[in-house]
Amino acid sequence: MLKRSHRVQESLVRYWAQQAMEMYGVIGDDSMQPQLEAVQQSLAAMEGDRRVVVMGGARCGKTSLLSYISGLPVIRGGKQLEFPYLRWRYGNDDGDAGHSRFLPLEELRGIEFVDTGDCAQPEVQEELLHLLPGSDAAVVVLDARNGVQSPAWDVLEQLPINAVANVLVALTFTDKIPAAEALELSARIREMCRDRLRLVVLVCNVCPTSDQGVEMFVTRVQETLDSPEGARRAIRNALEATGRLMTRQSGIINARTAAMKDESGFLSGIEEEINTFLSHQLDGAGECAADYSTVPMGVLPALMRKLRRSFGYTLSPVALVQLEDMGAGAESSFYRLVCKGILDKQKESDARFVASCQAHWRSVRPRMKEAIECEINDFPQDVLEADLNRLRRQMEHGLYEPFANLRIRNSLDTEFKSHAGWMQGMHTLLCLTLVLAGLCGALGFDTLALWMLMLMLLVWAGGVWRHGRALRELGKAFSREAEMLDAAMHDALPALVRDMVVSRVGAYRRLYSVAGFRVQEYVEKLRPLQERHNAILRELRTTAPRI
Repeated sequence: MLKRSHRVQESLVRYWAQQAMEMYGVIGDDSMQPQLEAVQQSLAAMEGDRRVVVMGGARCGKTSLLSYISGLPVIRGGKQLEFPYLRWRYGNDDGDAGHSRFLPLEELRGIEFVDTGDCAQPEVQEELLHLLPGSDAAVVVLDARNGVQSPAWDVLEQLPINAVANVLVALTFTDKIPAAEALELSARIREMCRDRLRLVVLVCNVCPTSDQGVEMFVTRVQETLDSPEGARRAIRNALEATGRLMTRQSGIINARTAAMKDESGFLSGIEEEINTFLSHQLDGAGECAADYSTVPMGVLPALMRKLRRSFGYTLSPVALVQLEDMGAGAESSFYRLVCKGILDKQKESDARFVASCQAHWRSVRPRMKEAIECEINDFPQDVLEADLNRLRRQMEHGLYEPFANLRIRNSLDTEFKSHAGWMQGMHTLLCLTLVLAGLCGALGFDTLALWMLMLMLLVWAGGVWRHGRALRELGKAFSREAEMLDAAMHDALPALVRDMVVSRVGAYRRLYSVAGFRVQEYVEKLRPLQERHNAILRELRTTAPRI
């Protein structure tokens, strides 16, 4: 029975090739992609089944001989194949289920036997032209009673030279012809293959109806599979492809090592420039914070307009109903107006900051290309602006702290609720005079009813006057809260603005690492990367078999 040899060698080569492919991700250079794909393809070819194609004319003993080679009587058909070919294998993972049959022995895992129909049939020839290239062995079964004639020669003649690694000829039914004629026929077959196909073939005399010569033939097929042009060729190709990948990796690592010193010095200079830029930004942070702290008093007119719309210009029951929630609403409006005013100023500052970053980036690009031969592409404005938007949201959250510390909501709630008593009284008195006027009118006391209506109008006019006075009191309360908030902002904003300045300069600094400047990472990783590369290369050379 045939078996798949070199499994240990294949496992070793596959392991170290995978280690080399993992280095691709660690190094992070796309220029190695062709070498990486070559390794992947060679590993796929090495992991594939060792294919043995048995071909020949009709009733020459192909299936019987294949049954002997595999050691499985189940392959012996006894009838013509219903398909152009049948693939006997342990597993089926390529979707060709219609032409595949299962080999029930674990020992045959990794071996594929292809039993073909009559090679004289056009459909069989067409399939063989696809199956033979890349096969590890092609067994041409030749009926000795037919001489050298076989339709298999026509198929092999259509293939490019070296399309099939190894070709063996199984000369069957030699017991039906004289021994001398069988020897002469073997010589003629070898000569014909050499002249017509430019192939050197091994001719073996076998008898598919008995054990005569079968054991020796199986040995020859096994030797063919294990030959340098068989299984060892796939291992050799995987080794060579992995070696090319390792050579490319070595070149990249050496180039990075040589450039690391220059890059470190140059990028250290860029870091110093950014630090100087940060110092200039921090120098203006105090002035910026002082400008922002004027916003609470600046938004007071807009806040008063909102108050008048919410509280109303005249006495009405609507204001009384909403009085419970007006404190929270006033604080929310105050917070939104302050945030909008400060963040609008911050957007203007950020726009100037982005312009300064663009100017610095444009100055760095030519120097970078000249100093370390590295292109940093165009200024990534979208990335920086996304970071600035995030920082403004953080600043907006920080602006609520003065509101919470001053308890503005509680103060405004108290102020609004202090007007609930007189408003309730006014509305009660208005309702009472209206009811009395209605009763008097119903009883026929029209004059008295008219006086009640006039009294109601006087009460309403008094309520309007008191409502206007309440508005002025609320305005004064808002002014007091704005003054207190202005002082609180004056204390809180310098830290917020300073954090904002440091964070946005840090966002600009990160653009260099995003653009690919990772010299510090190289310093930390280049030495162990070089050591790992050398270890893989050493193991690949010493552990892998010499093919």
